[in-house]
Amino acid sequence: MSDIKEVSVIILSHNGETVIENCLKSVISSDYDPFEIILLDNGSTDRTSVIASNFKDQIKIIKTDSNLSFAEANNIGLREAKGDVLILLNDDTVVTQDWIRKLVKTFEHNPKIGIAGCKILYPGTNIIQHFGGYIEPNGITNHYGNGEIDGEEFNKVRNVTYVTGAAFAIRRSLINQTGYLPEVYKPIYFEEVEYCVRAKRIGWDIVVSPDARIYHLESQKTVAKSLGFYLKYHKNRIMFVIRNFDIREILNAARVEFKWVLKNLSIKHIISLTLAYANIFFLPFIILQNKMGKYLRNSEDIKNV
Repeated sequence: MSDIKEVSVIILSHNGETVIENCLKSVISSDYDPFEIILLDNGSTDRTSVIASNFKDQIKIIKTDSNLSFAEANNIGLREAKGDVLILLNDDTVVTQDWIRKLVKTFEHNPKIGIAGCKILYPGTNIIQHFGGYIEPNGITNHYGNGEIDGEEFNKVRNVTYVTGAAFAIRRSLINQTGYLPEVYKPIYFEEVEYCVRAKRIGWDIVVSPDARIYHLESQKTVAKSLGFYLKYHKNRIMFVIRNFDIREILNAARVEFKWVLKNLSIKHIISLTLAYANIFFLPFIILQNKMGKYLRNSEDIKNV
């Protein structure tokens, strides 16, 4: 008999007026029962809250006073959620009707699965955007299947190193064991990667469910491959390496990083990497923060609508 009685879907949105309606409509149409929907309006200044209020009888709305980091905001939703499986979902996604049911089936199949991701496709296509991810020796992250046509290779449950936070399902017992997302990663990137890595280290499996399909616009707030993207990405990548690699892995990462930089010289990389490497000077503080395990945040600046 399944120990999964209820599912919580937590949708994070900041100024998502152009996408939130389609996202909510698709999630509300899911065929799983019972499940709750929590919309975390992350300090939006546009019409997000107005649009969301049209669904107030079907969802719970939490509004923050300011735009918090990805981890900080999602952790508010995770603490409010009641489900045995908790799904973090970006607002620029559209889900298929059976996606929750397929995710739950994946968890039920193997009690060692702590985190499950979805098969993520580019909108209106059968082209893979994400089918789980892996990490290079210098912390660079990559998506399996990105840009490939969906096919037989992507029709089986796959064990992976991490899954993207755009659609991130967590078993309640994992949260009870390890806590919430690490909030040192600001404003976004690598919080879900570290969470997956730490879960694997204590014996949990991280998988992608091929039958749980969603469509994702991808990076509506920070344009992929822009300077803004690289500034956030590389800063948090260096922090991830420092927090999660041992000394031998860090030395190897430095060697791999040197070769990688030589092959990827550009103004965007030079600027973002210069600032990212500055984090190394804060190494003692980063390690201290890691040891103290500051995964929780006193979030009193929230409003239930």
